[in-house]
Amino acid sequence: MWKMFRIVLLVIALAQNKPLAASQGVVCPTGFQNVHGSCYWVSLTPTTWKAATVICQSHNAHLADFSSRYEIVPVMLDAVIPKSSSFKYRDPKVWIDAVYSPSKRHWIWSHDSSLVNYRYFTQLAHSPGTTERCVFAIVNTGIHPWAHEFDVNCENSYLPLCETSPI
Repeated sequence: MWKMFRIVLLVIALAQNKPLAASQGVVCPTGFQNVHGSCYWVSLTPTTWKAATVICQSHNAHLADFSSRYEIVPVMLDAVIPKSSSFKYRDPKVWIDAVYSPSKRHWIWSHDSSLVNYRYFTQLAHSPGTTERCVFAIVNTGIHPWAHEFDVNCENSYLPLCETSPI
């Protein structure tokens, strides 16, 4: 029943060329998925971290940031996995907004320069020195889904996970 209701809403939204209203009265831009009041979209084209930031900006968004790794799981399960199910990845790896700032000697969320909380992102509690490092996240979609973040060379290619505010 709920699936049929969502299809009807989608058809109406597309016919009126308006974004689809999501749960909790949140309206996201077209193509973005509401997850707990924020809007997420994933590109299915793997790219470098810098190119991923440009892709998100072209959609009036930024690479996704999170208060803790536990917030990543519902976003991946609701916004990324369904879209990427026809893609070649079972547990897709996505770029998120965290990057190491050698000048601050700390991991930051690049879109607003706020510090990453190491309490919730323990993998980022080390300092890579002067090396530019970026962060991707992965969610294991088994019976008990879990998320993990890893810092890697920013030239690696992963899927951009973009976030924007509701409209």
